[in-house]
Amino acid sequence: MAKISSYPLDSQISASDMFIGSDADNNNATKNFSVGDLFSYYNNIHRSYGNFYDTLGQSSSNSNIATAFLFRNVEFSNNIGISGDTQIKFYVNGVYNIQFFAQVFNDTGSSERIQIWIAKNGVPITNTSTQNQMISGAYQSVACNFMIESFSSADYYEIMWSVTDVDLYLDGGGATGIAPATPTTTLIISQVL
Repeated sequence: MAKISSYPLDSQISASDMFIGSDADNNNATKNFSVGDLFSYYNNIHRSYGNFYDTLGQSSSNSNIATAFLFRNVEFSNNIGISGDTQIKFYVNGVYNIQFFAQVFNDTGSSERIQIWIAKNGVPITNTSTQNQMISGAYQSVACNFMIESFSSADYYEIMWSVTDVDLYLDGGGATGIAPATPTTTLIISQVL
């Protein structure tokens, strides 16, 4: 058999290209493995992602206190979970992109502020806060994007918020004849490394 280095180099890799390797589940028998199957295996085992949301109204018990956003529904997830409706748990170490959206209603007679940040194990993460001024009597969407690095499955993360008036609250909406329902909160997470 010729040395591997003597074979031509294929610079146009496709999912149906094959590798030769040993199958540990079959007495190390020599088998072919496709690039596509190896890629799918890696993504299923190592790539983490999740889409979580909530449809019920959420409010703060008092102004200017930290409250965790709730995510009581799971659209889909792999290697990420929500514990106690607020705690984001990563079961694979890595770097994650976290996208967050909320539907806010200001039921006060004045412009009020909502502040959003991310906390790790109950402690605010430095420089993650964002502030949004909400106009009176209107629904508005707020969105935040965070990058975090997770090293331990024992850690948990929460998206936190505070408001300057308790009449500033989260409120989704039901489906209409032309549009689907509006979640109160949406959390989309994807692993980037």
